[in-house]
Order: sequence, then structure tokens, then C-alpha cells
Amino acid sequence: MRGRVTAGPLRARRCAFTLIELLVVVSIIALLISILLPSLRRARDQAKDVSCKANLRSMGQAFVQYAERYNGVWPAPIDSLATENRWPRMFFDGKIIDQGLNTYTDDGAVIRNGGASVFLCPAEKAPRAIRNWNSTTHTVDRVEVGGSYAYNEEIQRPGATDAIQRGRKSPPEPGFIQKVDFCKRPSAVIALMDNHTPIKDVWAPGWRYNRENFFDGYRKMDGTPAPASWVERRIIGNRHAGRLNAMAMDTHVVSRRPMDVRYDEVSWTRWTDMQSLPPGGL
Repeated sequence: MRGRVTAGPLRARRCAFTLIELLVVVSIIALLISILLPSLRRARDQAKDVSCKANLRSMGQAFVQYAERYNGVWPAPIDSLATENRWPRMFFDGKIIDQGLNTYTDDGAVIRNGGASVFLCPAEKAPRAIRNWNSTTHTVDRVEVGGSYAYNEEIQRPGATDAIQRGRKSPPEPGFIQKVDFCKRPSAVIALMDNHTPIKDVWAPGWRYNRENFFDGYRKMDGTPAPASWVERRIIGNRHAGRLNAMAMDTHVVSRRPMDVRYDEVSWTRWTDMQSLPPGGL
């Protein structure tokens, strides 16, 4: 009788990925990440854009409260001799905005942290501590000079600095400032906008604008392109996917491409004849 051959004990089968399977999984994960990252970046940028617009709306409410309290005017863009440009301080001094300002030692170390500020756009990454006029002895909060936003100088009448020099108050006397109601196109004229470059010191451009310097870095006053060397003089920001956020005189918020902003949208006292406007746009 032939003996029956029996199989030995079955070996437990080992479950594991092969190298090829691992490479396929890693490739799929990398592909998914490459697809999702732009969406996440867009979502993050959109969140910053929404936050910036919320800042401008909050400032619009502050401007309205200021006008109600101070005879229908807004804060002056500049102080004595057109050198001090601390227009946001008026809201703090008038107890209209409760958020505090940072205070610093001479070398820029924080003494008191004032917290978040509506004057700072979340899409703009820049230190809050900047050099003051006497940069060797004092450091100030960038919020004091507008932070991330440029202010329309035409709020202030020509020759206003002489009036300011005769008697400064905080908040200042409103007699040298245009009343808000004087603007006949409040929904069309821009009062605040994203500035182009973070302000590094109080002498840097970008904390205010008027029709003379509005297109510096983009166009000359005759409408011809500006030299490349003028890029540092730009006032108009474009940090929101190539667009700027701005607040009109009636305090509503708009989003625009810089090349779509016209000269007459930044001037409400000097451009009286629409036919005499310089070429607008870029």
C-alpha cells in the first residue's frame, strides 16, 4: 500500500505592500496635495481679502462717528508743516477706536502691546515698529501713520498746514478740513486704499495720496508710462491677487484693479471740469 504524502504545516502568508504599490500610493498622495494646495492658498488669500475689507468697513464706521462728533469733518491727513502724518491717532485720542497702539523702546522692543489693529491688512507682512522722524532716538507704531492704508489728502484744503501751525489740538480744530458733505460724488471718490509698499519709516511714501502723486510709479501726469525707477514711488496697492481694496467717501468698500482707477476718483475738490482731466487708467 502506497503511503500518502502529507503536506507540512502551512506557512502563514505575510501581508505587505510591495515597493511598486508603495510608490503608487506616494504618487497619488503627492498628486492630491498638488491639486489641493492652490485651492488652500486661494482660500487663505480670500480670507485675508475678506478681513481687509472688514477693516475698511470698521474704519468707515469710525470716520462716520468722527464726523458726527467733530462738525462734519474727518481727521486731517497731515499735521504741522506737512511733516507729521499721524491721522489714525485722531481716532484713538477721540476714544472712537479702543484698540491700543504699541509702544516701543528706542531700539524697537515692545513696551506695551496694543493688540490687533484695523489699520493693518492681514495680507501685508511688515513689522509694526518703524523709525520716527528722529530715527536715532525714537520708534513708533506703524499704525500711527496709517498702517496698510493710504489716506486721501484732499480732505485737507490748500494752505491748511498754516492753519494747523497756528493752533494744534488733539483732535484738531476742523476749520481747515473739507466737510464730508462737500464731496458731491461720495460713492465714486476713494478716501482710503491699500498702499503699495509697507511703510518702513515715517518719511516713506504710501501713507497718503492726492492727484499729484496717485499714479507715481505707474503713469506720469500726462498719461505716459513712468520710468522703471519710479516703482518705489507707487501709492496704489495690489496685494489682493493683483487688486486693491478701497473705501469710498460714502464708506462703502470696493475692490479694483489699479489700472482701472481714474484720476477723478481720487480728487473731489480740484477736478471741477471733467473735460480737463489728464488721461486716466494705465
